[in-house]
Amino acid sequence: MQWRLDPIPPDVAGAALGFADLGAMTEAVPYLVSLKPSALELLDSTLLQFVPEAPAVACMLLVEFERETAAGVRGWSAMPSAG
Repeated sequence: MQWRLDPIPPDVAGAALGFADLGAMTEAVPYLVSLKPSALELLDSTLLQFVPEAPAVACMLLVEFERETAAGVRGWSAMPSAG
């Protein structure tokens, strides 16, 4: 067996986004995917109930971005807020 490992980019950023319901979360996913995150994880209420510090939300998305520069990582934060 042979492994091919890619180096971890030097700059990483992440966010935890809480949603009132799964419908709102599913509306956000296509936009988040278009930003090309390195990871996108769903935490639903079944899992969140075991996290004492978790906010009172129906679900959370954990989003991680890995980029070659700090400016590239910060670029995702310019996304428009839902209104």
